[in-house]
Amino acid sequence: SAAYLRQLVLGKELRVRYKKRGHYGRIIGTLYLTEEINLKMIKAGMALAYQAEHIKYQSMEYQARLTRKGIFSSLGFDRPNFYRKKKRKAAKN
Repeated sequence: SAAYLRQLVLGKELRVRYKKRGHYGRIIGTLYLTEEINLKMIKAGMALAYQAEHIKYQSMEYQARLTRKGIFSSLGFDRPNFYRKKKRKAAKN
């Protein structure tokens, strides 16, 4: 995912539509070049749409899952929050 993003944006002038700061102080927003980079990453299967995001992100993630693009190419992929939950549960047992 990081390599794909670098390929899209490295050395190019970008615009950011700032929304807020996240839990760890990171900027949460939308990144634009000539098109919305966030959407392009999700469409390519290189990023996840979070629950609170717009429906177009969720539908693009669904399409990427159906066509097994990017991170969805392996059968065992779990969203990070589910992965961490399973790992904690396994550590307790």
